[in-house]
Amino acid sequence: MKRLLLSAAVGTLLGVSGVQGTVVINELMYHPASGRTNEQFIELLNTGPVAQDLAGWRISGAVDLALPAGIIPAGGFAVVAADTATFKAKHPGV
Repeated sequence: MKRLLLSAAVGTLLGVSGVQGTVVINELMYHPASGRTNEQFIELLNTGPVAQDLAGWRISGAVDLALPAGIIPAGGFAVVAADTATFKAKHPGV
């Protein structure tokens, strides 16, 4: 399955609920073996039966970040990457 790739700085996220579904953290890379912060990313999973629009959503906690607009389809994924080019190079075909 293709993933929606959103370019943004990475912060922390707890599961957030939409009207008819839930978006949860599916994968988190916060401390890459290389130590390079530009390899950090968060993969979000929409577990609900309908698409979720991320417009207006925030990641908050240690970092406060407004997510870029994007839609995660039902059962789909989105990746919030510290550096889009680095993510694509390390994870081709995603």
